[in-house]
Amino acid sequence: MSDLISRQKLIESLQERYKLYDWDDGGAEKAECGAIIREIFAFSSAEPLTDAEQRIFLKAISREEEVCKIVDEEYKDEGYKLNLVHACHEIERKVKGVLWT
Repeated sequence: MSDLISRQKLIESLQERYKLYDWDDGGAEKAECGAIIREIFAFSSAEPLTDAEQRIFLKAISREEEVCKIVDEEYKDEGYKLNLVHACHEIERKVKGVLWT
């Protein structure tokens, strides 16, 4: 999943680069770029979470983080490189980045 891009940032970049404000008006280059932008819009994207779903996710990740704190503390002297609490924070950040409205 390391190749995720912001569809909106890509569209804005293309619009700025080609000064595309009326995608169907202008030369062949503008028309081609406009077609590319419409195709990007056509790709399905992740459906945002509803408010209730967001609350459920946050509560679940909060509970998981509490368990991870205990496990991290229990095994801190074992030399594990993976910090489970940090992993929980990263999961929360990524989910918010993709599925939050």
